Amino acid sequence: MTEYADIRGKVAVVGIGHSKIYRRADVALGVLAADAVAKAIEDAGLTAAAIDGLSTTPYQPFEGAGDVDGINVVSPEFMMRAMKMDVAWSERQLRPVGASLIDTMHAVASGQCRYAVCFRALHNPTDSR
Repeated sequence: MTEYADIRGKVAVVGIGHSKIYRRADVALGVLAADAVAKAIEDAGLTAAAIDGLSTTPYQPFEGAGDVDGINVVSPEFMMRAMKMDVAWSERQLRPVGASLIDTMHAVASGQCRYAVCFRALHNPTDSR
């Protein structure tokens, strides 16, 4: 892994996006995540075709969240299909989203990809308060 000092001046966060927020799971999580990713790419002045790196922490931080990709979790593979991306680097992080962002920065700095998206998709299950 690249040291932090080595990435200074080589990596920048240039786009941010978020989806509409629902109290309940009215819309599939994959649809909301793809909307947020599309907005972040647009905010960065890029296109989905330019993105060659993708990282996420797809797992929900609570019991009983479900594991259907695109419905209650969103994997890098789901996002690649939804956004029609052909990426050179991707990861599915088991640690907090901050670790995913750091790994994304390292992937860009080390040349594994040129433009990467790091995203986090969360939902509130229908049967929760």
